[in-house]
Amino acid sequence: MSYICQNPECGAGIDRSKWRYKPKYCGTSCWHRHQEILRGQCARPGCDNPIPPKRGANKKYCSESCYLAVKAIPRKQCAREDCKNMTRRADALYCSAVCRKLCVPLAELGNAAQAAVKAQTGQIPRYEKRARAVARSNRENPRRARK
Repeated sequence: MSYICQNPECGAGIDRSKWRYKPKYCGTSCWHRHQEILRGQCARPGCDNPIPPKRGANKKYCSESCYLAVKAIPRKQCAREDCKNMTRRADALYCSAVCRKLCVPLAELGNAAQAAVKAQTGQIPRYEKRARAVARSNRENPRRARK
């Protein structure tokens, strides 16, 4: 029976003198390097620094300056009309999952109601206002190219 170092960069065999306690690493340097790999990289776009051990186990940024740089990214208003909160990211539409869950079913119900009214009367109520809103939305969020 032999033990192999759990560090994916090492993979070396472990010395027989350390077998008495079922070792996972060939040395402390391999253990430290593997912990850096498990902790991951900084979450700020463009920063490739690893998260240092003193930052904690569940931190996302390598330093306070990276955290502040991400926090300084401009945000926009939530897409839900009656919500006054700002989004967490510049590319997000809603401020939270709750707002998103409230908006999507309402939009689907609105489309069904519009179709029912059009079937009865032959025209859509408040069509001009809705058309302007849809055109503005399409300008701000154009469709992605197909792959």
